[in-house]
Amino acid sequence: MKVFYFTFEGIFSPVFDSQVLTPLAKIKDLEKSNCDISLLLFGSLRDFFNEKYKTRVNYIRSVLKKNCFFGARFPLLYKIPKLLKFTLSINSIICFIVLYFFFRLRKNERVVFHCRSHIAGYILLILKKFFYKNASVYSDLRGISSIEVLYFYPNTTKNIINLSKRLKDIEKYVEENSDFLSCVSESFKKRILSNNEYKIANIHVVPCCVDTEIFKYDLLIRKEIRKQLELESNFVLLYSGSLYGWQLPKRMIEIFKIFKSYIKNSVFLLLTNDTKYGESLFSSLGVESNSYIVMSKSHNVLGKFLSAGDIGLIIREDNELNNISRPIKFSEYLRCGVPVLSCKSLYDVSNLVNNYKLGFELMDSFDDNEVERIVIKIKSELNVIRDDAYRRKISEFMKDTMGWDFYINSLIDIYKKCYNKACINNIKM
Repeated sequence: MKVFYFTFEGIFSPVFDSQVLTPLAKIKDLEKSNCDISLLLFGSLRDFFNEKYKTRVNYIRSVLKKNCFFGARFPLLYKIPKLLKFTLSINSIICFIVLYFFFRLRKNERVVFHCRSHIAGYILLILKKFFYKNASVYSDLRGISSIEVLYFYPNTTKNIINLSKRLKDIEKYVEENSDFLSCVSESFKKRILSNNEYKIANIHVVPCCVDTEIFKYDLLIRKEIRKQLELESNFVLLYSGSLYGWQLPKRMIEIFKIFKSYIKNSVFLLLTNDTKYGESLFSSLGVESNSYIVMSKSHNVLGKFLSAGDIGLIIREDNELNNISRPIKFSEYLRCGVPVLSCKSLYDVSNLVNNYKLGFELMDSFDDNEVERIVIKIKSELNVIRDDAYRRKISEFMKDTMGWDFYINSLIDIYKKCYNKACINNIKM
């Protein structure tokens, strides 16, 4: 069974190791998978000039046993919405050249194209229509780009609105025409099925899963890291991830200041690649330097530092984008034994937190009175959330529900279903 995994996010994507490399490596190591899988990664041209590029490529090649291809994508030119579909067509041609001449994939071969995101799905659907008609396109949907761009470009202009509309057309096309779909949450699945009821048999939820060997709870490691960071006697509020606008970094720091007013020995541990911006945020919001730690840690050691936290933050606005989201940090925090402070706007996260007592929930992240109510509740339950048995319990729960080992068989089943399907469809562009 031949499978090609396509991603256009680039080699330095913050979720590449956890959401792309880890599952591919596990599939390759699973003998019973009967799956010949190759990674095709097309990144930005600037990636090639990064001093760490060669090291990253060599590492990925070693993990995937050289079954991979690294190339540059044609720029998507988001700032010129009229050219978006044209740029995707160019990328489709690039994919054809790589498949035909590098992998020697011929026209009538049956094959599965695993496409990470709507954009990748659209590119490979174009290629399927015009050449690889026996291919089965599996679109692995991780978010809603048409909404994300409105947050990525906060100064919304007519151009950005037009871009959002064109991305929405692409999303609609991919959801209608892909042979199989997966998405990160039940809420996302319901959203897709509301417009594509006939897809019910060909859609599956595959959340942002965690590598349960790298991320796990260990009391001795927790004590060691807290001692190393001189946090043994502190209450540690934790955030791990990017500091893009939709993560609400300023509001998180404001929430921390409320924690600080009730739990005097509170320290904010911020783990991010955006360390300079993180430092500037604390400084600009008047937080004393001894009340926060900002650091960047590689994926293979991140779990150890997460375990130092007492509560992990996931703070989002109430909007369509967040309603269907299930962030990777949710599973990483919990697998490392850290209960979460999340918000009602994350529907799937909210259900899990409330049903399985995985932490605390804010009804409104922007209501200081509501934040104070939760902080008082957390303060009253410090002994519970720091209890070793409780932390082991939530860690094991996450291993059994959102670990990659749990979902690998689901991915392989999707591949088999796609591979065995008669994939000659008349796709209308």
